[in-house]
Amino acid sequence: MSEVDNEIISNSNFRKKITEFILILSMFTTSYVFFRNPFEFYPHYIIFILYLPVFFIKYKIPKNITYILLILLFTGLINIFIGNLDWFPFIKVWGGSFLSLNFYYFVFLYFEKDVLKIFNYYVKFCSFLLIIGLLQIIFFQIGFEPGYNLRIFFGLNKWSLVTNGGILGIKFSSFLTEPAQLAIVTVPIVFISLNNLFFNESNFIKYKLLNIILLILYVLITSATGFIGLLICLIIIAVRNKIYNIFLGLIPSLAILLILYNNVPDFKIRVDAGLELNKSFEDNIQRDIANTSTFTLYDNYIVTYNNFLENPLIGSGIGSHQYAFDKFSLTNKYSNLSVFANNSKDANSLLLRIISETGLLGLFFLFFILFRGISTMNTLNKLEYIVSVSLLLVIILSLIRQGNYFLNGLPLIFILFYYNKNRSITNLSI
Repeated sequence: MSEVDNEIISNSNFRKKITEFILILSMFTTSYVFFRNPFEFYPHYIIFILYLPVFFIKYKIPKNITYILLILLFTGLINIFIGNLDWFPFIKVWGGSFLSLNFYYFVFLYFEKDVLKIFNYYVKFCSFLLIIGLLQIIFFQIGFEPGYNLRIFFGLNKWSLVTNGGILGIKFSSFLTEPAQLAIVTVPIVFISLNNLFFNESNFIKYKLLNIILLILYVLITSATGFIGLLICLIIIAVRNKIYNIFLGLIPSLAILLILYNNVPDFKIRVDAGLELNKSFEDNIQRDIANTSTFTLYDNYIVTYNNFLENPLIGSGIGSHQYAFDKFSLTNKYSNLSVFANNSKDANSLLLRIISETGLLGLFFLFFILFRGISTMNTLNKLEYIVSVSLLLVIILSLIRQGNYFLNGLPLIFILFYYNKNRSITNLSI
């Protein structure tokens, strides 16, 4: 092979690496919007616009994605006709579904359906996000605001800065919108690191010290959602390794919960608020006990419950939860709770939003995907099992605490989880 041929191959490989990087980067660009009206335009939409025409030409129209979109279109039109939904919210969410589902399915095809390769990229990005969090902590401790307030240098206009309530003061969110989102996106790091440390392995993250550092950084996010993820990870590891190792998961889990409850005020507030809301139900809710996040989730549960009773089969249509919120929210019923009228569009939980907007039809589809992914886990090799559980953890935390259908590349997470299957592979580490 000539020197010219080698250079051509080298340039081709370089371009491919850049393309792969950009495609995965699209999952982590939600902390900035170019404009907010008539819809929020994120940087990854530019990636969608640039690549989708090429992908459609190369891969044609994917039938499986088209069937999903047609069902959503049909149920949405029915709900528009009966008055549950207006045109613009439906077009906005259905259009987002069209872009995201097609784009991320094409990403899957571009990587030649190599789930492990895509996931390895994902782990690298998550590790980078947590390392940025470490820098935020350091700069916060020394009082250098441009180092921890990423709005200053990067101009992030959909990004939250929380400088209290964290274990070390700041609750960092790296380049994502908020600490809870960072905890959801990076929870695979927890499962990978715990597996590597407990069983002296080096899957995806090669160095033991890096596993420890990333695990500590995850805890330092100080997100209640993240602590739930950590607890689930420990329980899964315990159950997977038979009943005689149950203490491996349960005792550390309970110890961590007690330590957090007694030493992290923000976590204690959320637990107390949840217990109080459950005890008082609707009648005696007081503003001084209703933690914002906890009450928002509870309120959207009430909205979803009532909306499901009215529209059990196909829901009220994608993009309609905001109308159900206007009808059933406790913030409309009790004037002293109006300050908590949050997440009216996305229900603050993907599970609640799916139930509210797509009814039993959406629940069936969700459970079908979960059942198919979980039922094949016993056939997977070690690495593939870690990948499936890691993706499942992202899905579970999203179902609990994140109501956006497309945020942080969530469609790709579902696609990878559904299509992950046994194949001959080699070890991958960073």
